Amino acid sequence: MWTFAMRLKEMREQADLTQEQLAEKIGVTRQAVSRWEQGHTQPDMEMLVTLSGALQVDIETLAFGKKTKQYRQFQNRYLVGFIAALLSSAGVFLAITLLGPAIKAWVNNHYMGNFVCFWAFQLLLPPIGWSSLGFGIAALISLFYNTCLRNRWRMAAFVLGLIAIAPSLLVIVDSALAIWIPGYSEHITFALYFKTIPLPALKHLLYAVLPVGSGTLLFLGLNKSVYTKK
Repeated sequence: MWTFAMRLKEMREQADLTQEQLAEKIGVTRQAVSRWEQGHTQPDMEMLVTLSGALQVDIETLAFGKKTKQYRQFQNRYLVGFIAALLSSAGVFLAITLLGPAIKAWVNNHYMGNFVCFWAFQLLLPPIGWSSLGFGIAALISLFYNTCLRNRWRMAAFVLGLIAIAPSLLVIVDSALAIWIPGYSEHITFALYFKTIPLPALKHLLYAVLPVGSGTLLFLGLNKSVYTKK
């Protein structure tokens, strides 16, 4: 039998809260929370309302064990996210394919123009396009399946997403500095990228695989559900 004591403990753990943290949020002692979870006492109705708010669960679920809402498919936020990511990714790759050669021909024989064109169409735009694609893939999956993670895992996904995109960002920033600061390309990541990564497969990893993973992880890190327990 799923008693109130069992429900409270399970929902507290799903919210990634210790007894002390929950007690602090609702203004009681840790011992009071412990007694509730051991089944020795139960909170009154006013405290149940406070508890449901702190745990972000429906009060009927907490008090009576009513099943939570099933995952609602085709949520508007995921549909909007998918369409926006798809348009962003498609726009970037169309710009690279159609505008890149035309602009390169237009700035041909212009030393600085060639560098800026190279920076924009080979260093800046590809990671943006691939990251948008990863974000869109995650949004598409979320239209059908619950991809919401618990708090600690959402934070971990967000941090990993930033780490995955970091190498591309370093090259983008460093190469921008290399364009405007004479001699800077002899240092740090810009020169490192072109002098120590000769294999196309490794460059594809840096500029395609990692950004796709980054977009997916950032989506999972930002995806906080309002329909399911955290």
